[in-house]
Amino acid sequence: MNYIKIIRSFGLGDLLNVVRDPLLKWMIAMPFMIAILLRFLVPELTAWAAPMIDLVPYYPMIMAIVVVFVPAMYGVCIGFLLLDERDEGMLTALKVTPVSLSSYLVYRITAPMLLSFVSTLIAYPLAGLTGIDPLILIVVALVASFEAPFFALVLACFAENKVQGFAIQKMMGSLLMIPMIAYLLDPKWEFVFYIIPTFWPVKAFWVGTINGPNFWLYVLGAIVFHLILIGLLLKRFDKVMHKVS
Repeated sequence: MNYIKIIRSFGLGDLLNVVRDPLLKWMIAMPFMIAILLRFLVPELTAWAAPMIDLVPYYPMIMAIVVVFVPAMYGVCIGFLLLDERDEGMLTALKVTPVSLSSYLVYRITAPMLLSFVSTLIAYPLAGLTGIDPLILIVVALVASFEAPFFALVLACFAENKVQGFAIQKMMGSLLMIPMIAYLLDPKWEFVFYIIPTFWPVKAFWVGTINGPNFWLYVLGAIVFHLILIGLLLKRFDKVMHKVS
């Protein structure tokens, strides 16, 4: 069964499930709402704080939140869908359908990546606090999109139900904010953040905005690190599914 048929089989169902669920519906819209909020709120805050501190140099740090927040939200959204499908026995039922579990997981990984990629390209100019070369933005958005399947699989692998899913979601929120500390520190200390997945696309974004060196090195690091993590999580997910079945 090819990818287009899988999208036709599950895409509409996913859309209906998201629309019916108030929480998931807000998750889809939230990145754009945050981007618009930043566009109008941050300049006002900058003007208010001007006598005390110039916030403009920190705009790249703020915009980095947009870069990783979009795929994180979509990843969490897909993660909750996976939890629902697991609870309803749908994933187990795939074993007796023409769609293999591996093909379905390919869809579950690539669909949120594509959605995150496109949405980041829209959300970034919506926020509009800093300019960036379009090619750099495309590369960073593509790299950051790996966060979507990472967040989704963490939920699917370690949450037994939605209640645990919410708890894990809150803990994973720190993965979005901790890398921002690196912006405030001397670069010689950035190695401390290498174990944090979201650091790599964030750092690539910061380097890209100033056309700094090692941009492609951080891009490569982000891709390799996320592929390793996603691969490990897929193995874990396979064990979880066999345990459930």
